[in-house]
Amino acid sequence: MILPNFLIVGAMKAGTTALMECMQDCEEIFMPPKELHFFNNDNNYKRGIEWYAKQFKNVSGEIAIGEKTPTYSYLPNVPNRIYKYIPQAKLIWIFREPVIRAYSNYWHYVINGIEHFDFESAIYREEERLKEDFFKGYRKRSIYIEQVRRFLRYFPKDKMLFILFENFVCDPQSIFEQVFKFLGVSTTESLTMNKAGATRLPRSKKLAYISRKLFGDTLLFKLIRKVNHKSIEGYPPMKEETKLYLKKYFKEYNEQLAELIEKDLSVWDNL
Repeated sequence: MILPNFLIVGAMKAGTTALMECMQDCEEIFMPPKELHFFNNDNNYKRGIEWYAKQFKNVSGEIAIGEKTPTYSYLPNVPNRIYKYIPQAKLIWIFREPVIRAYSNYWHYVINGIEHFDFESAIYREEERLKEDFFKGYRKRSIYIEQVRRFLRYFPKDKMLFILFENFVCDPQSIFEQVFKFLGVSTTESLTMNKAGATRLPRSKKLAYISRKLFGDTLLFKLIRKVNHKSIEGYPPMKEETKLYLKKYFKEYNEQLAELIEKDLSVWDNL
């Protein structure tokens, strides 16, 4: 039975897909083409470890075998599940400035018809909304220190690689070299990140939300989403008072994270 020896565990909207796509081009690394959601999705988890192993059936001698599912970092029950089956796994984290990550997470949900509140209402009512939908935790999902600490109950820190999204964007080759060294692969390929395309926002947030409610994540919903979308450069700007509030909210968490992972996070201060 072939199981992965590394996982990209998070964070969502922090460049994990870009990293995965580049790693898939490396001869010594095997990664499935999509997120597997095994350890975080109860329905998939109930299929058993044999189902999970089948996702790696095409491995053909690669040294590093892994997968990317950023939800792994967020859900509390995941670290124990991972440790149960692959206790020797290496874990790759990518952290993005938490205010920007939370805002991107929010718009991702708006685009996909999952969110209809404005951003301010969503974050100020977050504690209440979390009781009904744990994935509406836009702030909570950016509190990286809590997530790392959960994994440290099962995995030693030397089995973890911590990457900053901002460094990845500025100097991807340096990040690739860190990843290759961490995974023990010797590839010398020069890799580049794929540039992001235009942002596609819904013309009507209400239509996106209602159609998702009525039709779920079906072909019909995706057709409506396509018709309802408009292409723009980036998201609408965040309100300055909201940004200042969130910067203050995350300040202590970021300081704790910097100390724990022994990494300079000052690049986030002026974003």
